[in-house]
Amino acid sequence: MATISRGFLQLLAEPWRAQPDDTAGGWCVTLHEDPRSPGSGALAIAMFLSREVAVHIAEAHNASLGAGVDQGAPPVAPDQSSSVGLG
Repeated sequence: MATISRGFLQLLAEPWRAQPDDTAGGWCVTLHEDPRSPGSGALAIAMFLSREVAVHIAEAHNASLGAGVDQGAPPVAPDQSSSVGLG
């Protein structure tokens, strides 16, 4: 039986957001609380995505967290919300 690491479980318990991927192009999903981009050291949870798919993944994950998520937290990086029509 596989063992799930504590770090992985903590990753699943945190809110996520979509943001442009400055390392590989396209969009990625990162931890909501980390203001950095992947090129600056932020963990990219998912990469090589379209904007719509990245936003969908972040929104679906955050919805699954239920009451533990700040419902006002946008699923898109704050400086990108106006360019994608979300927020």
